[in-house]
Amino acid sequence: MKNGHLLFSAVHLIVTFFIIASGLLSMSLFFNQETRFRLAHMLENEGASLFFAVGVAVTFVGVMLLIGFYMMYRRRYYKIRMNCSKVLVDQSIVKEYVSDYWSKLFPGEKLFLDVAFGANQHLEVITQVPRLEKDQRELVFKRVENELGVILARKIGYEKEFVLTVCEA
Repeated sequence: MKNGHLLFSAVHLIVTFFIIASGLLSMSLFFNQETRFRLAHMLENEGASLFFAVGVAVTFVGVMLLIGFYMMYRRRYYKIRMNCSKVLVDQSIVKEYVSDYWSKLFPGEKLFLDVAFGANQHLEVITQVPRLEKDQRELVFKRVENELGVILARKIGYEKEFVLTVCEA
């Protein structure tokens, strides 16, 4: 799973729990008059500092989300060092080459495919494959290793190892 998806999932989980807790608190206030009075008394006496603390916390979470979403959707490049200069290859171009190869390997299949650059610009291809027998699966993965490696080397000059993360469709 990509880091961006992990961040989004964690934030989604936290927001969901917060909404559920708010709903449960609101429903419990309907049944418990003493809790309503205590909450009103607390807001009346300590309301200003409580609202400030909540405001600071919400603003902090908002800024962290903004930074997280920026990091999740910024463009990523693969750098190729050449004798005379450097070349930057956009992640979407790599994804297009891999997607074309994948559609030729499994024609007629609509399979999820994503490409990510990890640490030290190592390429990770995240995709699905149709259900295959164990011996077929091994042959397909060996073929992908050879053919996709050659395509990436010829088209964009990527000669490092790449990781193939697969789940069955």
